[in-house]
Amino acid sequence: MIENTTDDREKLPVGLLRKVGTTTLTAGIAYVITSLVDKPNIAGFTLSVLIGGITLIVQFLNDFENRLQKVETHQRDHTQHVEDLVETRFHKLNEATELFRLVETSTMRPDEVTTLVRHSTLIGPTTPPLVQSLASAQIRRTSNLLRELSEKADAIYEGEDREWLLCLTEDSTVGIDAVSLMTVDSGSKGVFEGGGLWTSDLGQRYLDAQRQAVKRGVTVRRIMVLDQPTGEDDEELRHLSDLHRAAGIEARVLEPRAVPGTLRNALLDFIVFDGSLSYETTRASSVDHSAKAIIATTRLVMRPDRVRDRIRWFDDLWDSAREMP
Repeated sequence: MIENTTDDREKLPVGLLRKVGTTTLTAGIAYVITSLVDKPNIAGFTLSVLIGGITLIVQFLNDFENRLQKVETHQRDHTQHVEDLVETRFHKLNEATELFRLVETSTMRPDEVTTLVRHSTLIGPTTPPLVQSLASAQIRRTSNLLRELSEKADAIYEGEDREWLLCLTEDSTVGIDAVSLMTVDSGSKGVFEGGGLWTSDLGQRYLDAQRQAVKRGVTVRRIMVLDQPTGEDDEELRHLSDLHRAAGIEARVLEPRAVPGTLRNALLDFIVFDGSLSYETTRASSVDHSAKAIIATTRLVMRPDRVRDRIRWFDDLWDSAREMP
């Protein structure tokens, strides 16, 4: 047995049924009224049909008007959306064009900037969230550094830096003048023991970068500021002297009593690169004086007046220092 369900039946639209019902009701009322005024039946029937037809046409016209208004409203909203979209796209295009023009006129290499942007776009939705966060943090860090460099403001790195130091050494073209405090460079048991700078990975890379700089014609000078007097036969000092001499570095030793009076209470561990930038480290305070020195902050000083002060300090200390044994 085959059962018919309501899904198999064709249903008339509700709106159409309402129109038919309204038309029929109006025509019936018109026919009743015409019958009450003693009109001939044929005339009453014709008049009721006419009124019903007019009612139906009015309903369709009303629906058409409503639909037309909806279409106009939708068209107006769509047009506004398209205009907003086009305006946004043109704004972004103008912004991109302006950025590209700035990149082209900048002293930075355009290919390096565009490569950075291109590589950043490779971090897609499928990249793990932690990797995305790391990439964003590096971009923010680089952006902040570029802003500080452009404003000639001090750039600060919390802790001991290695990237700035090695990059500046590798890219220097004129001279490198360094004041090295032995309290910062020495380990807990001396210059070459207990984690001293010159036996660390950073120290070895830094020394090699200076050796390459000397080969490029860069003058590298270093002043070793001792924390206590020492003799000519000091084994660590001779070893340090041989290390620098082999790298082509001009090095001198400055004993505490020879430090000019104006600098004794304000002596810094700093490096002036090409006479235009000072790289400075600050040691963290510690109650354990036998422990290795901890670098609290690394600072890039770019203000011309402060850089000139560092150059003057270096010249005064260089004149007061003696040759390495």
